[in-house]
Amino acid sequence: MFRSRKIVMTLFAAILIVCACEKSSFMANSDPNSHFAPTNLSYSNILNAREFDEIKSNVPTINSGGIPCFYKVLSVRDTIAQLDDSYLDCVSIASAYFDTIYSEGIDENGDSVFFETPIIKPNNCGQITITENDKYAQGDYYFTIEATSHKNGDSLKTVFDDAFYLNVVPELPTKILYSPFSQNLVVGEDMSTTEAYVPMNDPDVTFVLTNHEDKLIVDSSTGAFSLNPSYTVTEPETVRPSLKLIINASQEEVSFESGFLDIVISNTPIDLPGRETFFFYPNLLYGNNTQFGYLKYTFNQEPLPNNKIWNNTNTLPPLALEERPDTITDNKSILMDNLAWGGGANSYPVDSWVVMNAQDISQYSYGYDVRAVYHYKQAEVRYLPSGATPSDLEVYITNSFTGDVATTEWTQVNEILKCKITDQEEEFIGTPYPGDNEGPDPDGKKDLTRVAHYKWVRCELDLSPYKDWTQFTLAFRYAPYHKQALNYKNGVGSRFGNYWISDVNYKATETEMD
Repeated sequence: MFRSRKIVMTLFAAILIVCACEKSSFMANSDPNSHFAPTNLSYSNILNAREFDEIKSNVPTINSGGIPCFYKVLSVRDTIAQLDDSYLDCVSIASAYFDTIYSEGIDENGDSVFFETPIIKPNNCGQITITENDKYAQGDYYFTIEATSHKNGDSLKTVFDDAFYLNVVPELPTKILYSPFSQNLVVGEDMSTTEAYVPMNDPDVTFVLTNHEDKLIVDSSTGAFSLNPSYTVTEPETVRPSLKLIINASQEEVSFESGFLDIVISNTPIDLPGRETFFFYPNLLYGNNTQFGYLKYTFNQEPLPNNKIWNNTNTLPPLALEERPDTITDNKSILMDNLAWGGGANSYPVDSWVVMNAQDISQYSYGYDVRAVYHYKQAEVRYLPSGATPSDLEVYITNSFTGDVATTEWTQVNEILKCKITDQEEEFIGTPYPGDNEGPDPDGKKDLTRVAHYKWVRCELDLSPYKDWTQFTLAFRYAPYHKQALNYKNGVGSRFGNYWISDVNYKATETEMD
């Protein structure tokens, strides 16, 4: 018969766990009792890394007697001099770390025991990462690294000058933008389009026209288009140019096919309307599939069946009817229906996310007002005995969704959303408190002038602060604030409540540039 589990601290020396790889990043030591300062730190050189990109080195090799090392980047220099410490702000280096492993065994009495063994984990030690890189422009860089090994309470370190070499080449453009998108050139007039906007840290490029050379001329330094003096039209004609950009520092070439600018050639001026586009407007049809614009991630679901988790309904918000484009058809709302009988309870602490497809909003970073809109409704939210809501619909954004809601770095935006409740004229900032807002207010958020219980609410997020995001992801979380199941019957008790989401969309509207 086994006793209760007990933890036994072993007196063994630290066991070194080595990550599986073709070649060890530290050399084995034939004498287990020896300890010496690390030697022979060796990295692979990195050549032709792009300016301002994220950069990762290999995991280096080092002779440390088989002991994973702790690393520190001490300094970096270029070919002229040592650089200031700001160049290290975006640099990190992985080190080994202390951990514990547990193993089960049998003691002398035949009882089950667990042994606790201290270890040092390599953790890709020595790998250098440069992120949020706004420092490393074209050039050559040399990094000085300190490596330290620990054994039996003793620490030995070595400084390796210029241990890692990094060669950086010029950044390449990824897009070209004009504002407005549609522009008019009149035959016989001395006119040109606006200049190109190339979102680079150093947009030192030459513009070369690669089509419609008989109709257009491009300024090689600004990207502004004008008419070829020999070209005439009898009626308005729309031309969509293509360009080649030459990076002056390296003479590399990047081609951009038509689609970044419409030029309307005419004999008299034409007033062209500004561009307005819903570049993301999923129909939210049922299914855990990006084809319908979203994925679901649910935790603590039981005993709710799948058809209760963000299922489709035909209940649609009236405010959305005024804005929904004619091209959007067959759209649905999705409902978290937290009501299922069992064990005396009828609603449960389900934690469920709806994560919308990632979108590149940087394509509208120049000359556009960009906004995200959604509509939601909550019902049957019955307060806890304290008067607090047991749930809410939390709203988050990120530019780096990992595929796992738990490991993604989210920013909650409920408090900055502009909201409007159906049948009310006032717009206000911050999503309304769930429920009827009656009774005690332990959260200090109830407001009887903003009761949205059983009502649709239109919410809008200004995306201007996030215009450079290429993986903009909006997510909704059905968030339970109580750990146990709840029961509400005949007006008595508490209930987590139901939430609908509908008409999620992102809209870009051209604005006049200064």
